Amino acid sequence: MPHLRSSIALLCCLLALVTLAGPAGAADAKPASATDKAKDKDPGIAARKAHLENVLQHFNLGVCASVEYLDETRDKNGAKWMFRQQYVSGGAGWDDKRQTWDTVFLFDWNKYVNPDKKRGVWLDTWVKATVDHGYIPWITMYNLAQSFPADYKPGPPQATPANAKNVETMRSYWEQVKLMMQICGKYPDKPMVVQVEPDEWGHLLIAGGMQPTKVDVKVGSSGLEELKGLPDDLIGYASAWTRLRARYAPMNVLMCCNLSEWDAKGTMSAANWARYMIECGVDKWDLAVAQFSDFDLGAQGKKPPYAPDRTMFAYFDSFEEQLKFVEDFHKATGLWIFYWQVAVGNTWFLCENQTPGHFTDCIPQFLLEDYPRNTTIARYVQAGCAGFIFNSGGMHSTSVDDSEKDGITNPPPTPGNLGHKSEYPDDDGGYMRLRCANYYKNPYPILGKSKAKGAADKQDQGAPAETPSATKELAAKAPPETFATYRDILKERLSAEIAGGRHPRFAYSAIRQDVVVEGLEKGVYSLKMVDGGSMLTVELFKDLKPEDGKAIALAVVRSNHAEDHALAAFFALAAGDQREGRNQLGQAGEQAAAIEAIFAANDPAAPPAKPAAKPAANVPDDAKAAAPESR
Repeated sequence: MPHLRSSIALLCCLLALVTLAGPAGAADAKPASATDKAKDKDPGIAARKAHLENVLQHFNLGVCASVEYLDETRDKNGAKWMFRQQYVSGGAGWDDKRQTWDTVFLFDWNKYVNPDKKRGVWLDTWVKATVDHGYIPWITMYNLAQSFPADYKPGPPQATPANAKNVETMRSYWEQVKLMMQICGKYPDKPMVVQVEPDEWGHLLIAGGMQPTKVDVKVGSSGLEELKGLPDDLIGYASAWTRLRARYAPMNVLMCCNLSEWDAKGTMSAANWARYMIECGVDKWDLAVAQFSDFDLGAQGKKPPYAPDRTMFAYFDSFEEQLKFVEDFHKATGLWIFYWQVAVGNTWFLCENQTPGHFTDCIPQFLLEDYPRNTTIARYVQAGCAGFIFNSGGMHSTSVDDSEKDGITNPPPTPGNLGHKSEYPDDDGGYMRLRCANYYKNPYPILGKSKAKGAADKQDQGAPAETPSATKELAAKAPPETFATYRDILKERLSAEIAGGRHPRFAYSAIRQDVVVEGLEKGVYSLKMVDGGSMLTVELFKDLKPEDGKAIALAVVRSNHAEDHALAAFFALAAGDQREGRNQLGQAGEQAAAIEAIFAANDPAAPPAKPAAKPAANVPDDAKAAAPESR
């Protein structure tokens, strides 16, 4: 697992490993044969481009948590997470050998115990649950350091290159990569993000004297048939990933390389990382990943108040330095960067009192507090950062859910704590669910055509210019028959949410406050007022107002479900909300044209346009979709 390093220790490690690195022993690259070129044929380029463009519509957030947490925070709070993250670890090359490494990752994802003794059941179950509930799986593949024979000892800098040169281990490793791709490939229309070996790119490069061709990692000689002909070096390593994806999951897997910033002003500067990755061909991948550090600042013994300096940014002296690193790499490679393993702790809620699971940090507040007046996200986007993935980096770091099983806690405030009382059992007091919900009311655009109101008004260059078609005003009225058609579709969609045990929250115009949908019986909806908890029963869809239709549609929309975004676009435009309508149209896929056609003419007597496709109302059975959880 990646660990925070001090500058002095890191530089010593760099010098020692580079000095001690002997001949790489990697096979010399050979001209690709016709057979090799056939193996590298990639049929999914266009499909993946569409998936990537969808991901890059806005700056997006992800989290490592159960689907139950994600659903609850989405349905009750409006936190519309795009990504659900999980490590896929356990090491390779063990097979019948006894595995001794037990520090963090205790499950063997590809040998999950099941009656049929099938490999990969754990991951298959996790992926299915994630996509069924409307989130994009973010799979962090971290296996090299834990593999046989080094078993993470004495640490990843030494274990990774030792394991990488073992033929038996690497054949097992590539079989695992193949299995993972086969699992992801079962869902060709659902995007998946695969983050490849955080930190280990850096450890391998150090072992090879910072030269990709001198890194000894068994690829072509590993014995896996699909990889024959590839060189045994870091270039071959990167090519192996793309070849296995092209064979088994070409349509939907977006791959991320991982930058190591330990020596960000020297051998691991942005310019050098761009050079390494371009030499390996990784600039043709989809995304890049960087990180702050492993643990909350409080878990490191650093007490608040915190300032945006090296304490926070770990490898940089300031926010400006970090942004410059992102910008330089982004411009050199064209890859958008996500920050991953971002600490969850905060100084907002009383429960953050420097005890296990309740440590303080400041990154969530730095990023999300007082958005959109807070321009931090705008500045990240302008530099080339596309989102943050929040997940605790070690045991007893602060989590977004109630991992400590201690319920709602509001102890006396500790020094530097702002003293707000929490109403949630989440170990972070509910900070992430609340701030994520606020953010997704108006997400900051990247490729999207909308502009977050009030965000970075003095920095408009960060948002892409709207095209003439995007700025064209559409009629804020739909033909009555068309409105009735979409009203019925929305009614069916909301009913499906309720049947699936979900409780969407939306602003109800009749009482001018937020309500939670508690139930439905004989066409009558039970609504609970958020302020005060009073109940009311209404025939919600009788004389439905466009603004209520918009609020309900936005409450039930699922990330990456074009039919939901089309439904939300219709009601937003019907309510006269051009900005939100355009926002949703940008994610409505092929259905966007049909929605635009409805509103293109101001003549209310125009023939009603039919929905491009009826949104699916089926909700997966939670019991069947639930995945075994491991943190």
